[in-house]
Amino acid sequence: SGHRPVSHIHVGDPGITVARVANTLGVDEIIVGADGLGLLGRYMFRSFMARLMQHAEAPVVVIKTAKPAPQLAPATWPQPYPPAALNEGLAVRR
Repeated sequence: SGHRPVSHIHVGDPGITVARVANTLGVDEIIVGADGLGLLGRYMFRSFMARLMQHAEAPVVVIKTAKPAPQLAPATWPQPYPPAALNEGLAVRR
């Protein structure tokens, strides 16, 4: 009939702690989200995942969320000449 999220606060190595809690609760799977990680974040995430996968009894699923597409300004081209804001300082031949 659905899943009920459960929150826990623990202190310790994140990968080992998540695995220990999941093992204690007897979860069916562990789902981890990964998004917007920089260089240091990717390094730390790999370390976390290595420990989690080593100690977890349940399957571990990693979901990378899609980044939203950048919002682009509406296209104003083609025009016979550049917009007035771009015209300043430019010599435009008519």
